[in-house]
Amino acid sequence: MDQNNKHINWDDLLTDLENDQSDGKLLTSEEQELLTELLAIKAEASDVLENYKDYHTKEHWQEMKMRIDAQEYQRIHRKRFKLWLRIAAAAVILLVLGVGMFYFNKPQQEEPILAALNDTTLIKQGATLTLANGKKIKLSSETAGELAKEAGVTITKTEDGQLNYEIQNSGSDNNRINTLSTSRGETYIVTLPDKSKVWLNAASSLTYSVSLNDNGKRLVKLKGEAYFEVSKDKAHPFIVKTDKQEVEVLGTSFNINAYSSKIQTTLVAGRVSVDIEGEGKQLILIPGQQANFDKIGGSLEKREVDVFPYVAWKDGLFVYQNVKMVELMDDLGRQYDYEIVFKNQSLKDLHFTGRADKSESIQSILDIIAITSDLKFTIKGRSIIVERSTQR
Repeated sequence: MDQNNKHINWDDLLTDLENDQSDGKLLTSEEQELLTELLAIKAEASDVLENYKDYHTKEHWQEMKMRIDAQEYQRIHRKRFKLWLRIAAAAVILLVLGVGMFYFNKPQQEEPILAALNDTTLIKQGATLTLANGKKIKLSSETAGELAKEAGVTITKTEDGQLNYEIQNSGSDNNRINTLSTSRGETYIVTLPDKSKVWLNAASSLTYSVSLNDNGKRLVKLKGEAYFEVSKDKAHPFIVKTDKQEVEVLGTSFNINAYSSKIQTTLVAGRVSVDIEGEGKQLILIPGQQANFDKIGGSLEKREVDVFPYVAWKDGLFVYQNVKMVELMDDLGRQYDYEIVFKNQSLKDLHFTGRADKSESIQSILDIIAITSDLKFTIKGRSIIVERSTQR
């Protein structure tokens, strides 16, 4: 930020308000609200940062005070003190509690970036359902109610916009295949005939028989990324097939990311078996473990992980832990349907840690990352150009 920019001195403001209160002075309702919120924010800073062990509460508090936009401060400063208090309080509360934060990891240092206020929702709930007869149904355009009947299974769209399968006649043809697919910028939730629930991420597809019965197994095929909550049924194992990999479960919660040549299987609850087709490799995962399969090199490894960053997307959050810039931008591009162009290839190797709400616009998130980094983002049509900033 420019050296000439002024910042609200939150320490002095908090101290003044506390002193006025302790001296018996009557605070206005706006002043009392601001005092309460500032004390709560400072007390909760350590809780907010529990997942960011390399960053300290004191540093976060200092940075939070410094990230109030200078122009906003100058605009507010010209108005009445009460109005300034009201707007400033809303700004700092939303900055810390409403969205999240980002850290830009430069060599030898880490610099935090606080997220801005929520903006227009650009990631939408939507998908295309392809029926066994080839008919395609764009779900975002359909009203709630019955969509189709196939093989004794009724397919409906619920009031909250999800897809639901319900078996009406188990004796019908089991071989009718459906595919649920999302485009870039879309996500969707489907409840399968066995009541298992699947969250399908952007640019992904899930293929399955409408009865979910394939020779006594519950078999689905995944491209992209999905989170699964599988209903327990010991007699019918649930199998997720991706390129060269099979994950077998009886009843559990897990995430599979198969966007790239490296497939990540992250277990939240239960127990899963990860098998590599034709190679005789197998891993058993317990909660808090992740299997990483390299399709090119053929390696299969298991490690302990914090599962939250890998599954937070299904709950509407972006969570990144020390990820490369190229991976972060690929994910944002997929979620918001933008192509990413790097002017300088070395920028791909910068690392970031942070979190934000998926209800923010892409511009808002890019502005956040740019605030305290030396990066510049330019949106042209459906492309985002990443380059070094010339203003720092």
